[in-house]
Amino acid sequence: MLITDGYSRVIDITADEFLYEREKDYMVAKGNVEADLDGLKIYADTVYFDKKNQMIYVDGRIKILRDFLGIGEGLKYDLKNKEGYLKNVELYYFSEDKKKQKFIWGDEIIILDNDSFYIKNGYFSSCDGIDKPWYIKGCDIKINLGQYLTARDVKLYASDIPMFYSPYFIAPVKKEKESGFLMPVFGFSGKHGFVLNQPYYFFLDESYDNTLSLNLRTEDTIGFDNEFRYMLSKKEEGFLNLSFYENYKIDREYLHLNFKHNKENRLKINTNLLNRRDFFYEYKNDREEKSQPYLRNMAFLEKPIKRDIYSLAFFNGYNLNLNDRDFSSLSINKDSYPLGINNYFFYNLDGSLNLVSQGSNNYERLILKPYGVLRSTRKDHDLSMKISGYFNYYTDQLRKEEKKGYVIFNPELKVYKNFLVNERYANKNSLSLSPVFPVKAFDNLSRTFDKKDVLNSDRRIEYNLEQKHYDLYDGRLLYNLNINQSYILNNSNGESSFSDLGALFRAYGESWIFGLTGTISHINRDIKDFMSYLNVKHAEFDLNVNYTKTILKDEFLNLDVIKRINNSLAFSAGIKYDIESDVLKETAFGVEYLKNCYSIKVDLRNRKEPSEFNLFLFINLYGLGEIRQAL
Repeated sequence: MLITDGYSRVIDITADEFLYEREKDYMVAKGNVEADLDGLKIYADTVYFDKKNQMIYVDGRIKILRDFLGIGEGLKYDLKNKEGYLKNVELYYFSEDKKKQKFIWGDEIIILDNDSFYIKNGYFSSCDGIDKPWYIKGCDIKINLGQYLTARDVKLYASDIPMFYSPYFIAPVKKEKESGFLMPVFGFSGKHGFVLNQPYYFFLDESYDNTLSLNLRTEDTIGFDNEFRYMLSKKEEGFLNLSFYENYKIDREYLHLNFKHNKENRLKINTNLLNRRDFFYEYKNDREEKSQPYLRNMAFLEKPIKRDIYSLAFFNGYNLNLNDRDFSSLSINKDSYPLGINNYFFYNLDGSLNLVSQGSNNYERLILKPYGVLRSTRKDHDLSMKISGYFNYYTDQLRKEEKKGYVIFNPELKVYKNFLVNERYANKNSLSLSPVFPVKAFDNLSRTFDKKDVLNSDRRIEYNLEQKHYDLYDGRLLYNLNINQSYILNNSNGESSFSDLGALFRAYGESWIFGLTGTISHINRDIKDFMSYLNVKHAEFDLNVNYTKTILKDEFLNLDVIKRINNSLAFSAGIKYDIESDVLKETAFGVEYLKNCYSIKVDLRNRKEPSEFNLFLFINLYGLGEIRQAL
């Protein structure tokens, strides 16, 4: 039934039965009552409409629906002022993301209008059910749908135990993204004092947003982090992160810029800029970032043009511990589709500019490498012949301005052969031989011989043997083996003509990966560099084991284990052991507990060199953000 409220506004009410008192201008709707008040829908058993006083009354339980579900008792609604009162109310603010759902309740709620509500004393949580693991209690709670919830004198309770107090609280109440303050990260450190991270989220558009965070350590640092994220399409996205810290205790500034972009895997960019290489150790608590030895920058662009594919790549890596050389490379590549008779012929062009720096010694190198490939395919084997030439020009020790150039002829013969092991498995084998001949070397038009650079001075033969083992049922690679070595033809230094032997082996299971890689000295028959690793992902646990031995006699063992007790509880443990010096560099232990509305993680780490003890408590209350307490 459609009725008017006296102000030319239509109220749509449906019910099983309607009763009228014309003298009092009074109506009663009974049985499965539904009413629409300017988009605020009401569901009740009985609704009273006083047209004379422009009031709506509801006795007993009532449901109200808009962008939320409200359940309460005894509604009194003033149509003239669009204000109402509802007792013992519960508001359910749902979201497709369970971590963003909200539940608000109190003794009495005042409906200010269809989009605004007020609760004198109320509660807030993202946990459903009667017994809530955590909730917030506050007064003067104001709710503006599509905007924010604000409250004063807020206390955070965990299992009815008060844990945190704030004079003011704000949270977005909108299904879409909304700008606003996020829950601060706070803690205390014996070294750095009180620690605070206060983020603010900017909702700029459906395709991009931004988070700006103020960072404070009272003993030494003030600064900020800013992360800008964007998604131009389903296949193109990226982010830009800028961190700046002023350490006033030691009068030092720290800057880190990180930019990532990806478009259909044809354009990839990941670049980092640091003004001080101890940035991660000083300002990152994450174990992986804090202990990473290298920082890498790369950019890759691939562009198909007609029957060719052109690619441009840039790579830069440098050691954060200042113990190794920096390396930069810029390369261009041209790949061709088959051309010529029966599409057997390919041609290509590679070019690269490299810069290697180690202390005061710097090397620059320019390489141009055109080559063609003639490939013949048969039922059980492929045969290819690659003819290539290098033009290699570099400067050695820039202070002396020694310039050298080389032209190198490098034909390569490669044979592929496939055969069935049985009805289920197949092997693909390949053998490649590549003679390398420096045709001409010049230094200011005079011939030179450079013993420092084996690549440019030695005439040698390289060979590479590879085998891959496949499961024919699902096409899965089960293992691959690779062996490579060189033989020097113009050996004049009296050493062995054979280079060190390089080998690689990887095996793949449904839930694990095992790998071995290393270099064996041809002279001493000992291992120069070696690494083995095992990664296992099981329904109940994850295991990562890594053993590394280098030519510098560094020898490490890393072990990380995550044990899942059930869907809610998991334990983790890890060690980093220096075998060479017989020192346990680091031990780690963690516990993580996850529920539908919160998660708690305790992370304990003890480092020996330099000595450092850290205990972190991570509390993530869904719907509020993350509380991180460092102890």
